[in-house]
Amino acid sequence: MLSIYRELLKGFTGLASFDGWMIAKAEFKIIKQTLYIHTKDDNIIERDVKNKIIKQRKSYAVILAVMVYKDMEYNLIIHLIKPAEINFTKDGFKQVTEILPSYADRAVYLYSSAYSKLCIKEFAECTGDSNYIHQLETPVVPGMLMFEDVLENGFCVNNKYSGLECFRIIFRKPVFADEIINLYKTGDNRIFAMPAQGDKCILWELVLC
Repeated sequence: MLSIYRELLKGFTGLASFDGWMIAKAEFKIIKQTLYIHTKDDNIIERDVKNKIIKQRKSYAVILAVMVYKDMEYNLIIHLIKPAEINFTKDGFKQVTEILPSYADRAVYLYSSAYSKLCIKEFAECTGDSNYIHQLETPVVPGMLMFEDVLENGFCVNNKYSGLECFRIIFRKPVFADEIINLYKTGDNRIFAMPAQGDKCILWELVLC
C-alpha cells in the first residue's frame, strides 16, 4: 500500500504552486470498485493517477489525488493552509503548554522518532515536493512523511493493514529536522505525537475514520 501512497503523492507534482503552504489535514480513503486494472507481476504498471484542486481560496485549499488499482480506488485528500507572516525556524514556533485532551491520559507509548535533513531531502525528491519550507537550514518535516511513517510503524502488523479503509491525520504544530517526538496510541485506534522535550502539546494526531 505504501507504493500506492507514494504514487498518489507524486500525482500532486505540478498541480499548482503552494510554496510556503502547510498541511492542516490529510485523509486517505480506500473504496471498493468494480473496475479491475490488470498489472504485470503484481506491480503497479498501469497506473492512472488523477488529481485536481477541489477548493482554493487566498489562504486555504483542498487538493485530491485518485488512483484505481485492481478493484480498489485510493483517494488522498489534502487540506492546505497558507500561514500569515510565520518565521519558519524552530525558534519561531515556541511550544506552549496547553490543556491536553482526555485521551492523552490513557495512551500507551509506542516509540520515539526524528527525521534528519537527509531523510527530508530524499522524501521531498522522491515525491516531487519542492516546497521551500523543507529546504531551510532547519527544515520543516513534510507532514506526509510522518503520515507514511506512522502508517507503516503504527498500524501495520506483519506487513498487513487489516481493516484500514479510511484514516485522517490532523497537524497542529510543525515538526522540525532532528526534533525528537514521542508517539502514543490509544485503545480507540488513535495515534498522536508529542515533543520529547519541552512543554507538552499535541503536534499531530491520526485516527481511523
